[in-house]
Amino acid sequence: MATFRFTFPPSAAGMSYTIRDADGGTVGTGTLGTSSDTQGPVVLVQTGLAATGSFEAEAVNPPTYYTSRARGVLDIPTTLQALSGDDGDAFSGSYNDLTDVPSEFPPADHTHSASDITSGTFAAARIPSLSQSKITGLSDALNAKADTGELFSGSYTDLTNKPTIPSTPGDIGAQPAGDYATASELFSGSYTDLTNKPTIPSVPVAAYVDPAAGTVADVVNALIAAGLMASA
Repeated sequence: MATFRFTFPPSAAGMSYTIRDADGGTVGTGTLGTSSDTQGPVVLVQTGLAATGSFEAEAVNPPTYYTSRARGVLDIPTTLQALSGDDGDAFSGSYNDLTDVPSEFPPADHTHSASDITSGTFAAARIPSLSQSKITGLSDALNAKADTGELFSGSYTDLTNKPTIPSTPGDIGAQPAGDYATASELFSGSYTDLTNKPTIPSVPVAAYVDPAAGTVADVVNALIAAGLMASA
């Protein structure tokens, strides 16, 4: 806010005054004082006005209705002194002294040039549709691929050089000459029909010891009697 000075003639001393802005609104009222010099002008100092405003003060003496008007003049030194912070209320200039600082600073909608983007991933929906010729190396890579018409369908019908598979016994020709086994020459599955069988020793009856009543000595004696163990 700014300070304005209004200068009245000495005859206006003690008169009531009203200060109005350019729109005619009242911004201040009061009574004019007297000058220290009885022959000097009466100066009205009004603070708290807008620095860019235009103001006029009117002094009226009700008994005589004498009117005196004075246009306000911005008091630059006083205004600058108030703005400089001599009154202790001016802002320090430090971010830490700000009040009502928001906790978040959401950015406004805006756009960026592609050259500003150095990292991150584009959503697929944001990638524009491009012709094949504008994608580096794509045409060459596709040209190196086989045409879909040259790929095998996976169907036996589409095979070439298929062998002829007989469908009836008559389509199978005569058996080639060779040495084939007859049914009687095939192994019967019986141990008796095996050849080169190993000799399996048998334990004589005399070597038998009743497992329920026999002792170690009985077993030793039985083995010696059967000739399966030398005597001590």
